[in-house]
Amino acid sequence: MTGVFRLITRPVASYRRRDRILAGQAAVILLGQLGAWLIVFYVGYALLIWPVTGGIGTAFTSAAVRRLQPPGERDRAAELPGRLAIVGT
Repeated sequence: MTGVFRLITRPVASYRRRDRILAGQAAVILLGQLGAWLIVFYVGYALLIWPVTGGIGTAFTSAAVRRLQPPGERDRAAELPGRLAIVGT
């Protein structure tokens, strides 16, 4: 990420302008890190429920539905933690 910001600021001659551009670097890094963590969490959860869903595609779909679903609604993905407990015993 630092390399991208250096590439952007390389043609800028003014120190003030360069400083204003680089001031946003920390926020971009934090947002990128948050996005990476969310992706890793999503993939990890999908891999966790893969054995009880029957297929990798179904696991990723169920993981997405489970995360985006309003609280209180039940569907097939809501039953997965119970299925995991049964399989684990």
